[in-house]
Parts: sequence; structure tokens; C-alpha cells
Amino acid sequence: MSRQFGNRSSVRSYQNLHNRSTLFAGADERRTPSPASFSGEQQQSMRVDMNDRDLDYLESQNDEEISGLSAKVQILKNITGKIGDEIRSGNSFIDQMNDQFSNTGSILGKTMNNFKVMASKESGTMWCCLTLFVVFIVIFFYYWFFK
Repeated sequence: MSRQFGNRSSVRSYQNLHNRSTLFAGADERRTPSPASFSGEQQQSMRVDMNDRDLDYLESQNDEEISGLSAKVQILKNITGKIGDEIRSGNSFIDQMNDQFSNTGSILGKTMNNFKVMASKESGTMWCCLTLFVVFIVIFFYYWFFK
């Protein structure tokens, strides 16, 4: 990880540029001065000395945090992939159901049209026989399934 950001001196200069004492040096004033406003001597006097061991420790902590975040990102990526798969399968299932309902609706529509044609052509006696037949079938299935 440290090789990614250059040599140790660049890491140290970045560390000294953004250290806490430099940021809070002018806390008693109304405005906190920026690190760029200090001269070279003032900046060196506020420098916090950190040795290689401290920097290595901080870098190892950063590496651990990056590893943890990478694992969490991978988990989230897997979850979102599974959510996408579930959505696609749900959409295909809904499309199939829509097709089946459309087919059922067209079949029922044709059946109703056939009943209308039959009702307009047939006499009342035929309707009475048809109604008795349907009632008989319903009673038969009721006794067959529930008793």
C-alpha cells in the first residue's frame, strides 16, 4: 500500500501538511489559518515527528480498513447481483402470468359470446333444463367432496 503513494518522504510531507496541530494552531483566533499560509520555518516548528514504525502502523491500519471495506463492497456487489437475478426471474414470471390471463380472458369472452348466441336462439325451456342440469352438477360435487 505504501508503494502506491510513493516514497516515505512524500508520505511524511503529506502527514505534516495535514496534521492536527497545524489545523488547530490558530484556535484562539476567529479564523484558523491554512497550512499554506505558514512560512517554511513556522511549518517546520509545528511538524510532528513520526518515525517509520508509526507510519507503518498507520499504513497497516489503513490496509486492514481497506480490506474490510473491499470485503463489504464485494458482499454488496453479490447481493445486488442476486437482487437483479430475482427481479429478472420475477419479471419473466409476471409476463407468463399476463399471457395466461390474456388467454383465459379471451377463452371466457368467446364462451360468453356463445352463451349470448345460444340465449338469443333458444327457447325458455332449454334454459330451464340447462339451469337444472348445472344445479344438479353442483349438488353432486358438493356431496362427493364434502361428505
